[in-house]
Amino acid sequence: MATSNEFINEAQHKAGGAARNVRNGAKDFVDNAYDKTTAAIEKVSEFAEDAGGTAGDTFKRVARQSEATAKDAWNATKEASLRARERALEIKERAETYVADQPMRSVVIAAAIGAAVAALVMATRQRSDRYYR
Repeated sequence: MATSNEFINEAQHKAGGAARNVRNGAKDFVDNAYDKTTAAIEKVSEFAEDAGGTAGDTFKRVARQSEATAKDAWNATKEASLRARERALEIKERAETYVADQPMRSVVIAAAIGAAVAALVMATRQRSDRYYR
């Protein structure tokens, strides 16, 4: 049978893993947005350079505006990613503090959550068994 320290360690490990998942997901989102924005800027710039005369000037102006908009979007995405990371770290710290302050209550909560997840899995399996018969 697991001790309360083992339950506490497991809860802290899961909270840390959740925070890492949120951070990594936000980083991937920001990196992807940056790559797509950069590619779009390059395409618009190339198109503007290929166009000549007045149309070329118009396209260049549109390209500059598009670049400014893309940079604004990039900065907003980066800021949202940082906020998400800060929030994930805050949640992790709260969870660690709660587990440290209330170890027995944390064990009971973890057991209840585990039982609920197990019940959902069992119900899903029964439903899928009936569906595939």
